[in-house]
Amino acid sequence: MKIKTILSLIAVMTVLPGCSSRMGKPYLHDITTYPERTKVSQENWDEVVKVSYLANALMESDNRADIVERVTKSDVVGEWNAFQTSTVAQMSTDLAVGQFDSAAGHSVGAAVLAADLLFGEMFDGSEDVATSAWLPDTYNGQKLETEEQAQAALIDLTLNQAQKVADTLGWDASCIYGCSVGTDSKRLVIYFKNIKQRSLHADYIYKPAEFAMQISFNSLVRVEKEDPVHALLGEQIGWKTRGHNSYYVGVYSHLIHNGNGEVKLNIDEESGKKYVAAYRDMAETHLGRDIMRTFHNTPYTLFGSSAVYPRVIYYRGVAYTFISNSNSIISDRFLDERYLLDGKAPVTTPIELQTPVVDGS
Repeated sequence: MKIKTILSLIAVMTVLPGCSSRMGKPYLHDITTYPERTKVSQENWDEVVKVSYLANALMESDNRADIVERVTKSDVVGEWNAFQTSTVAQMSTDLAVGQFDSAAGHSVGAAVLAADLLFGEMFDGSEDVATSAWLPDTYNGQKLETEEQAQAALIDLTLNQAQKVADTLGWDASCIYGCSVGTDSKRLVIYFKNIKQRSLHADYIYKPAEFAMQISFNSLVRVEKEDPVHALLGEQIGWKTRGHNSYYVGVYSHLIHNGNGEVKLNIDEESGKKYVAAYRDMAETHLGRDIMRTFHNTPYTLFGSSAVYPRVIYYRGVAYTFISNSNSIISDRFLDERYLLDGKAPVTTPIELQTPVVDGS
């Protein structure tokens, strides 16, 4: 009996520190609990190539050049018309021999130049963040002729994706900033509140009582007819956000409220735009990842970052992950983490380890 008692005491002492961290500091415990990485199956390889291409800004220059050739050989581009295929195929052949337009020259510079021309952007090296949004040529039955029309369509798409998050949670969502076309409309703040008192899944470690999404996007530009994105997205694409980090989505909690109980919005002195006042970035929490997977469950938006851990690329409802950016196929693994946002998954956390909802930390 004494031996069993001592062993039990040792077991309790071993478990208590982790239990204390989980219960007392759920946010810290959550962001240091990492999901497994699993290799994407071979039957989904075309999607891997597609995502790698769309998130190419995360890669080194030579890898960006190489993905062009891989894309032209993928089944995804099989329906391209002869002009598009031959144009990009010629460029990719030139890349392989270090030439551009069959003219001998500086191989590395030519390869990078060719890739950047195809991507519609000019830059060297890799970026920490790659975010983009695209719009079809016709949105909700309306031909998008002007940038103002495209901007209105992107705001509508953004609000619809945010509403999907709210509907999945069973929470209420309200746009509190940048909700229509105007001078400040390239940044939206959407506030989520659990008005119906629907419990978050018990297996989440960090469970905030409220959170906000902040979406910032750049100006929109027309997509050239030779751009591979038409084939990759499977339809005629009319517009895209300009730049490598041009549609940034953040999820924040531990919000600051003003005296009226409203979510406080601070003002950026340089841009004059408002941003949500919050203490917690949910990017590395399980709930935050599920929110991002739900929001980006569309072919029209992509978010990739090497500045978070695990490194991640969200596209069409999948959280792809990568270790190194020195690889043309950057997204061949995904975060193998149970999706809990809709509350349907069985609870696996013992009741004594289930954390409470918190307003702050």
